[in-house]
Amino acid sequence: MNTNKSFVIFDNMTTIKEISKMANVSPTTVSNVIHGRTKKVSKENIEKIEKILKDTDYVPNMGGRLLARHGSRLIGVIMFYEHRKVLNVTEDPFHGELIGSLESAIREMGYFMILYTTKKYQECIRVSESWNVEGLIILGSSPTDTLNIINHSKVPTVFIDTYIYKGNDKFYNIGLDDFDGGKQVGDYLLSTGHKKIAFLADSENPVGVDAERLRGLKKSYESAGQTFKEDYYIALSHLEDERYKKLSELIQNKTLQQFDALFFASDFYAVDSMNFLYERGIKTPDNISIVGFDNNLLSKESRPKLTTVKQNVFKKGKLSLSLLKCLISNEPVNEKIITLPVELILRESVSSKK
Repeated sequence: MNTNKSFVIFDNMTTIKEISKMANVSPTTVSNVIHGRTKKVSKENIEKIEKILKDTDYVPNMGGRLLARHGSRLIGVIMFYEHRKVLNVTEDPFHGELIGSLESAIREMGYFMILYTTKKYQECIRVSESWNVEGLIILGSSPTDTLNIINHSKVPTVFIDTYIYKGNDKFYNIGLDDFDGGKQVGDYLLSTGHKKIAFLADSENPVGVDAERLRGLKKSYESAGQTFKEDYYIALSHLEDERYKKLSELIQNKTLQQFDALFFASDFYAVDSMNFLYERGIKTPDNISIVGFDNNLLSKESRPKLTTVKQNVFKKGKLSLSLLKCLISNEPVNEKIITLPVELILRESVSSKK
C-alpha cells in the first residue's frame, strides 16, 4: 500500500557544512550555535539549527573543539588508587556509586567525564593538560600529592574525601565528618558492653579518612575512661589472598576471638570478612559483633544485615560538581571545605554484651 509519505534519512556522520546547507545559513553560524556563541545569531536561526541538530543526532567533534579552544566541555575525574594494577576500582560499591553520581551530575551540567586512575600526581597534571579539561575532581590523594596538584594544576580543582596537613587558600574539598563517624561507632559499641574493639583498615596514613575514623574510635575510649591499645589496630591487605591469610592467622592464634567487636573502615571489608569468618565457624553477631562504614548496597544485602555508618555518596558527588562549576565560571564560593554529617545505622550485626 502506498501511503505517499516521504522520509529523510540522515547519516550519523553529518557535518557542520551539511547542516549549514539544510538550514540555509553559513557553517560559522552553525558552529556558533553548537558551541553556545549565540549572541549574534537570530532566535529563528537558533531554533532552526537546533532542530536539525536534534533530527540528525549530531555529535560534535571533540578533537575539533579542543583545537579550536572553544572549551573542551570535559571534566577529569582522577582517582588516586595505589592498587590499580591488581584491583578494579569499581569493585567496591562505594566507588561505583560515587562515579555514577559524578557522571550524572557532569552530564546534567552539559559536560563529559574522563575517568582516570593513578598513583602519581604528575599523571594527574598530564591528563588535565593533554585533554584540555575544564575542571578536575580528585579522589583519594595524599596530603603531599594534594598540595602538589594545587601548586601545579592550571585548571579549577575540587577534591573529595581529602585531608591536608595545613590550610591552603586553593584547597576545595567535599568530605565527611569521619571523626564523628568513628566516635559514633565507638560510643555505641562501648555502651552495649563491648570492651575490646578492633579497628581494621588497609591504610596506615597519619592523615586521611581511615585515620580520622580511628581517631574518633580512640576518643570514645578516652571519654569512657578506657584505653585503646596499639594492638587494637589491625592492618588488612587490599589483596584478597593476603587479607584472608591475615584473618586466618588471627583465627589460628586466637587473637581475633579475644575481641568483642570488629570495626571495619568500609562495608566492603566488613561484609567480605564477615563471610570469611562465617565459613570458619565464627558467626556474626553470636560470636563477634561487626560494624562497617558507608551504608552501601552490601550492608543492606548481607546476612545478618550490617550495622554501619551512613554517608550520602550521591550528595557528595553533586556538591563537588556544584562547587567545581562555580570555580569554572569564576563565581563566588561560599564554602571551600564542606563537611557532610554521618549517621549510625543500627541493624543486626551487633549483639549486646551486657
